[in-house]
Amino acid sequence: MKSKILLFLLVLNYYLPNVNAQYSKLFDFSGISTGSKMFGDVISDSTYHYGMTYEGGIQDSGTIFKILPDGTGYQKLLDFNGSNGSNPYGSLLKLDSFLYGMTMTGGLNYGGVIFKIKIDGTSFTKLHDFGDYNSATNGSNPLENLSTDGTWLYGTTIQGGAFAKGTIFKIKPDGTSFTLLFEFDGINGEGPHSTLLHLGNYLYGTTMSGGQNSIGTLFKILPDGSGHEIIFNFDGTSNGGKPLGYLISDGTFLYGMNLGGPNSTPGILYKIKPDSTSFQILKIFTGNSDGYQPFGSLILVGNTLYGFTNAGGSVQTGNIFKIQTDGSAYTQIYDFQSSSLGIGIDPFGTPLYENGYIYGTTMLGGTYGKGVLFRLNLNLVSNYETVADDNIIFPNPVSNILQIQSSENINKISCVNLWGQTIELNIENNLIDVSNLSDGIYFLIITKNDGKYILNKFTKI
Repeated sequence: MKSKILLFLLVLNYYLPNVNAQYSKLFDFSGISTGSKMFGDVISDSTYHYGMTYEGGIQDSGTIFKILPDGTGYQKLLDFNGSNGSNPYGSLLKLDSFLYGMTMTGGLNYGGVIFKIKIDGTSFTKLHDFGDYNSATNGSNPLENLSTDGTWLYGTTIQGGAFAKGTIFKIKPDGTSFTLLFEFDGINGEGPHSTLLHLGNYLYGTTMSGGQNSIGTLFKILPDGSGHEIIFNFDGTSNGGKPLGYLISDGTFLYGMNLGGPNSTPGILYKIKPDSTSFQILKIFTGNSDGYQPFGSLILVGNTLYGFTNAGGSVQTGNIFKIQTDGSAYTQIYDFQSSSLGIGIDPFGTPLYENGYIYGTTMLGGTYGKGVLFRLNLNLVSNYETVADDNIIFPNPVSNILQIQSSENINKISCVNLWGQTIELNIENNLIDVSNLSDGIYFLIITKNDGKYILNKFTKI
């Protein structure tokens, strides 16, 4: 099934012109003028999308920008220059008329900063300088995003604190009352790479390492810094490790992704209840066509989870996937390909869902090789299907006559080779004469009466 989905996407990318419309490159990052390498997410205020690039800009220290959802109206709001911060790794948070964010480095001690800026690019204010990682009593090098309860901003740093293993903090939106809430010591976790999730009375997050098995934890903590509790220790063997990105919730379960899966497999999707019960692995990545290295976080649309893998897929340059919250129906809905460098490769971060589209960014590719903004039309994606039953066509491999066995109302059957070329074949009563084909791999694209497509691969011998 997985290889069939992969081949399905590959062929449709070449063959069906309206499928190309499912993926649209909206904007090319170019370096000095617009920034490059966006690691964080795009956010929306329903009019503009906002984001930060890790590099590029006048000082090659990153930028803040806004852009319309259709890819027009790009405006660079700020160039980071070192003193005002540099190399933002996370995403922005919109609160009232301001955007709030953090940079990983730069500032007074080169340990990163917290800042705010108006959505029109004016009134940039540095709210807080983190310390140097060697002596950072208030934390150093934030990698993720700020969150808010409306009164306070909350965040994490991956280094600094009394044990140099990361911190949790809060600060008022006006930059006052910075408070160190928690210092990680390794035993209770290390290197939090997580935006804090506000759920009930607690904040929930993850650490990439540390804990009982030194491979990461899930934790909760009260907003005043008390009540820290590890709710799950990853072990690297049965349940993977190295959680990356932030947790999301559907009100019953927490959902997340790990870079490491059980027994060195390259990543998992999982869910767990906030009371630490009912841990379940939803998907173990294989490192092949189904993708791996799920950098970023999941989003939930209805009962469907969406996310990106940074690697894997047909040529190891990542994909966009969806999966049901019960772990069923894992599907790659777009496969990034090195043959398509111009439209972006290596997606990073967390999808943004808005008005039937998924928006995201790639680290590389595009016209200038510095990444792109893209969107995927889920309405078009839903028009294409794969079939789980390999016996819909038989025999397979085939020498002469291929038979289609299907209860679907078929409107048209087409045959396509690996280069996307349509091949005319004699088709009668769902019997296809393939005797004149050269040996190799081919695809049948079956058009149903409802306009949807089914794809099957067969081998001519």
